[in-house]
Amino acid sequence: MRAAVIALAMHLACTAPAAAQVKNAEQLPLTLWNYHEVRKIVEDLAFQPETYFAGTPRGNPRPARETQPLSVLTVVYYGDGWPVWALGVGFGCIQGGETQEGCDARWTARLALAPAPPDYDPDASDFRPRWRGWYAIQRAAALRQADPTRSWHEIVEDLGLVWLETDNRACASATTSVKALASIDWFRPTMIPPLVPPLPPGTPPPPIYSHSDAVALSLSDRKGQLQVYDYAYNNDGAFSWAKRFYEALKPCFRPSTQYPPW
Repeated sequence: MRAAVIALAMHLACTAPAAAQVKNAEQLPLTLWNYHEVRKIVEDLAFQPETYFAGTPRGNPRPARETQPLSVLTVVYYGDGWPVWALGVGFGCIQGGETQEGCDARWTARLALAPAPPDYDPDASDFRPRWRGWYAIQRAAALRQADPTRSWHEIVEDLGLVWLETDNRACASATTSVKALASIDWFRPTMIPPLVPPLPPGTPPPPIYSHSDAVALSLSDRKGQLQVYDYAYNNDGAFSWAKRFYEALKPCFRPSTQYPPW
């Protein structure tokens, strides 16, 4: 009996707040598990920043003039598990025909941002980023339910995702955050495998966070990849850096002229 009560409480904790967070939401006969399946599909199509540059198999082909960056930083922001925004930063010159002088200092940032729910002001002080992610996934489920013959590419195209871009020439103020990448502890223990190796003997276990906003970061080049998953409660880690970087980029973003990955 006690186990049944605990299970029910956990179910209500996961579902009730999320459903109440979006005003005028469609009442969908879908379980939370269905929503997580939809989330995975939408995330694969739109929130994989490694596909935001040339040389990737997903999405629409990039113009031939664009070349693969020397290295790519990816950041995905999650609100209670729902994808809110995804940022890809390509380092090096990516436009064909450009002079290669100064390419070591060049970077281009592309962002996919989930739309804010209707009747919500995303600039309000009490607006929570997770509402964007939950609304996008709920909307995708509603569109699929309304017409099961539609492809997921068509559905994601109709979600109203914002597709933006900037670079170091248009956003020199963000360069300080880029340089601060060196301060990130890429090996900080988390509860998300396989991001860290087994903890050494005597090391205390990392904290467990519930329903927290979080970021997944990766930095990859031809030699390999670094990854870290960090939470809002870590005030001096990768999460804080990602938020500062995003805020530094926001005033610089403009609509991208490149094809979106979806």
